[in-house]
Amino acid sequence: MLSSEMPAMQQAAVTSSFAWLLRSNAVWLRNDDPLYRSTMRLMDHSRYAGLELDICAYRDLAVIPFWRYDLVLLEQSRGQDIATLTSAIKRVRQLSQAPLIVLTRRLTPELTLAGLHAGADSVSLLQSSNRVMLAHWSAMLRRWKPLS
Repeated sequence: MLSSEMPAMQQAAVTSSFAWLLRSNAVWLRNDDPLYRSTMRLMDHSRYAGLELDICAYRDLAVIPFWRYDLVLLEQSRGQDIATLTSAIKRVRQLSQAPLIVLTRRLTPELTLAGLHAGADSVSLLQSSNRVMLAHWSAMLRRWKPLS
C-alpha cells in the first residue's frame, strides 16, 4: 500500500507511535540498484512517521551535508562484499557521528560483526516489517537527540 492509499487513522497511529522520528532528518545512502517496491514502501512509511528522508548515492559522499542529518542509513548494494561495505562505513563515520544503521538484504554473523566493528551502530535486515524498522530508527534517535 502506498502512502496515498494509507487510511488517515492508520497514518495518525504510525505518526504518534514514533515521536522521535518527527522533525528528524535522515539520509539513505545507496548505489544505483533499482528501488524495490518494499523499499519504496519503507521510505514512504518513514516519511509519514515524520522523518525527513533524503536519498543519496554512495558516489556523492564528499558533497553530502552530513551535519544536517540525525540518522544515517547505509544500504548494502547487491553483490557488495564485506570489505567494500566496511570501507564505506568507515568513510561515513569520518563524516558523521550520527547513528549509522546498515541495511542489508542478507544478514550473516560475519556481516554484522564486520559492520559493528567498522563503526555502524546497527546492522538490520531490509526485509523487516516497516513498523519494526521505524521503531528501531526511533530508538536510535531517542538516544541521539532530545525530544523538542
